[in-house]
Amino acid sequence: MASVASVGFLSLLGTSAFSSPQKPAVSSEKLSATQSLADLKAGNQRYSSGHPQHPHEGVKRLQDTALYGQHPKAVVLGCADSRVSPELLFDQGVGDIFDVRVAGNVANKDELASMEYAVGHLHTPLIVVLGHSKCGAVTAVASGEYLPGPNLNSLAVHITDAVNAVKKTKPELKGDPLVAASIEANVQESLEDIYQGSEALRSAIDKKEVLLVGAVYDLKTGHIHWLPAYTPKAK
Repeated sequence: MASVASVGFLSLLGTSAFSSPQKPAVSSEKLSATQSLADLKAGNQRYSSGHPQHPHEGVKRLQDTALYGQHPKAVVLGCADSRVSPELLFDQGVGDIFDVRVAGNVANKDELASMEYAVGHLHTPLIVVLGHSKCGAVTAVASGEYLPGPNLNSLAVHITDAVNAVKKTKPELKGDPLVAASIEANVQESLEDIYQGSEALRSAIDKKEVLLVGAVYDLKTGHIHWLPAYTPKAK
């Protein structure tokens, strides 16, 4: 029963491992991590300058990805905020991005499992952790706002670590500057949680099969500020 369930799970998620035909349908499948990152950067430049191309849309694209499977060029761990849609702000289309979205762009077990699937079964070469300005989850934690219920408190644990790190290293920050610094620190926290929390992803990163990068999206300008590629903390 377990093997049958596994096959069903993988098929449901869209892997081509158990489907036919095997003909590749999308150009993004052969991009390297560096090429994928450059493509996302170029897409955001188009979007933020008001000249998006809206690639890989339409009926033909839907038919191709339905028939031949998905080959996303990047995994994006982003916030669930309705203003932060990766396909839009990176000017990408159907099948280009494997979205993992959760309030505060935290990397807990479910998020890690989704990323492991993308890397292990879809061979996606790039993982981007995308924070954004005025993040409600980070703002709530940084301001000490009461978060009702165990679910919100569980989500806030990783964000709290990031906020506390900023308060420790930059005690002079208050209000909006504290929130802004905490948003970037929270991205860094998620990068570290990905590396430390998943043996499969850590192995792929160490082997340079996957590039792990952080970024922060500005809600007002549409521009993305890219952080340096992730490097593991020295032990």
